[in-house]
Amino acid sequence: MELLTFGHERSDCVEVSVHGYSYSDADDTWDANWLSVGIRVKSGAFQGRFPASFQTTDLLGLASELTRLYGALEGAAKFRTLEDQLSLDFKVDNLGQIHVSGLARDMAGIGNCLTFEMSFDQTLLQNSLEQLARLTRAYPYRG
Repeated sequence: MELLTFGHERSDCVEVSVHGYSYSDADDTWDANWLSVGIRVKSGAFQGRFPASFQTTDLLGLASELTRLYGALEGAAKFRTLEDQLSLDFKVDNLGQIHVSGLARDMAGIGNCLTFEMSFDQTLLQNSLEQLARLTRAYPYRG
């Protein structure tokens, strides 16, 4: 299992644990690239866990967006999953703080929603990028 964390593990954070390919023996590219993940959100007094499905391309897009954001330390980055179970908007302020606005949905398309915000120092984003690099190496695009 690979882990991807945004924020402070002991306070506000979003944690994505990738358990593996959903269809490990799939023959077609579409099915071959689904991942079974667990999401944990901790924001203030609220916290929750739920299962979700991501595509490998969701994570590759996130890696590209965050690499650009971290390199420039200005602007914004977005993360959207195909099943719309997790959305994250990242913005950098002039002090190097990363501000994240998020939405977590416990069921694809129809589930309950939690909206949240958190902030953390840019140095934590480097840790997230390293985790994301390991994750995309462990679960590459298949096709």
